[in-house]
Amino acid sequence: MTISKTSSLQGEKREVQQLDEEIQIMKEKLAKMKVLNGLELELATLALLRNQYRSVRIKTENKMKELSSGNQKVKRKDTESSDDCEDDVDSMEFNHDIK
Repeated sequence: MTISKTSSLQGEKREVQQLDEEIQIMKEKLAKMKVLNGLELELATLALLRNQYRSVRIKTENKMKELSSGNQKVKRKDTESSDDCEDDVDSMEFNHDIK
């Protein structure tokens, strides 16, 4: 009976050791999964930030183009206005010459 108890205890000891090893492996896997989940979260956050950056950059570029074209229109109007003024001055000089 003692031999069978000893062998039974040794068998249980082996089972406990195997379970301990499996638990250790599971803990390591869990730690790796936590790291991977953290990295996935970080990647997702970076992707969102990149998309937001692109969106803001495109809006800014469009606004800059809009402002630039607006400035060109204003410059054209100023140029046209100054041309009109020059024409008026020229016509005044012409009228003065006639008198």
